[in-house]
Amino acid sequence: MKTIATCVEEILVTQPFLEEALSRSIINFSALAEELQTPISTMLRKPVKTGAIMMALRRYNPPKDLRHSNQLKAVLKNLGDITVRSNLVDFTFRNSKTLINSHSQLMATIDTHAFYGFSRGIHESNMVISASEKQKIQDHFKHEVLIGLQENLSAISIRLPRKQLKNFRFVLPNI
Repeated sequence: MKTIATCVEEILVTQPFLEEALSRSIINFSALAEELQTPISTMLRKPVKTGAIMMALRRYNPPKDLRHSNQLKAVLKNLGDITVRSNLVDFTFRNSKTLINSHSQLMATIDTHAFYGFSRGIHESNMVISASEKQKIQDHFKHEVLIGLQENLSAISIRLPRKQLKNFRFVLPNI
């Protein structure tokens, strides 16, 4: 059996701006109740008083995810520089005894302004680098076993302010 509270919740879930305004207590409950009276009466198939809708609005608790999104917005508002790089290439090589030598030779020749990231796992190593350095990778790693290659990639880097490095944390809900 549907109640006024469940109808209010159904409407608010489909309208995230209303839900956020309620969680921040910046909305006029009386005006919103009058606005919701017709749809809720239709959903329940009987007349509903605005006072009952107002009580349901006051008792409504926004989901926890919404509270996290407010925290996330606050964190994002205080972020530092955001850099977007494009035209990147991702190489994955099988680990070998000579891989570190190939890597050190590459480090001596790549452009200092090129994007470069290296990660070594148990069985393979991964390198993301600017496409302008692709030929150098192919030259220095020609004796290594190439497991994977992806081109035309992009990366986003976010520089965090010092004060946020101490307590930077947030949880994104599963989508």
